[in-house]
Amino acid sequence: MTFQIKMPRLGLFMKEGKVAEWYKSIGEYVESGETICLVTNGTHFCEIVSNFDGYVCTMVNMDEVTPVQSVIVELDDKPVQMDTAEEYYIEIAPHQFQLITPIAKKMAQKYKIDVSTLIGSGEGGEITKNDVRHVIDQIEAAT
Repeated sequence: MTFQIKMPRLGLFMKEGKVAEWYKSIGEYVESGETICLVTNGTHFCEIVSNFDGYVCTMVNMDEVTPVQSVIVELDDKPVQMDTAEEYYIEIAPHQFQLITPIAKKMAQKYKIDVSTLIGSGEGGEITKNDVRHVIDQIEAAT
């Protein structure tokens, strides 16, 4: 069973927020009552505590603008298969992940492109093959 934790409303007029810091990463086990992350609306900060036991299976990127009541992390009662999770996320810093399509990840690895420098054009900031292709074209044009 999957449990969703959503971006809370930290103020009356808050429409969106960001995860300022992750305390957990994909695949880690979270117990009910354990702090998962720190969120902010730019002026206020709030630690998000899980009401569920489970394994982190998806999470938004740190500093990604997320609307109030949108899912920021999902927990599953079954362990995450890391080979599957690694296909879609790249850890660009401790507890900071970038969503990337499998084909874009392979292309970036082949051309030794640092994906942490890319801004994804896909849904939710996902890096797509077109994003990587654009960088490859620039590299090839420069040589």
